[in-house]
Amino acid sequence: MLKYVEMIDDDKSPIIECTDLTEEDVRSEAIFLGLRLMRGIDLQNFQSAFESDLGDQYNGDLDRLVDAGLIEIADNRLRLTTRGALLSNEVFAVLA
Repeated sequence: MLKYVEMIDDDKSPIIECTDLTEEDVRSEAIFLGLRLMRGIDLQNFQSAFESDLGDQYNGDLDRLVDAGLIEIADNRLRLTTRGALLSNEVFAVLA
């Protein structure tokens, strides 16, 4: 933390590394970050942002995750269930 503050004080950039993400990477990150929030992913906002429908993109996978009790889709939002939060790595593996 001290080095960060020193760099800021010296008018230097504290950024050490940058990674260019592909559009697919950005979409995946939006899914993972959205699912980590209790409110989940707003499907309409996702479709507007990425011009991609998650239902079409994950062709049946979402239905299997719903049937397994890991996610729920309600009020145009996709979110993890309580069980899904405990097994979130399983959900992320399917949606990766």
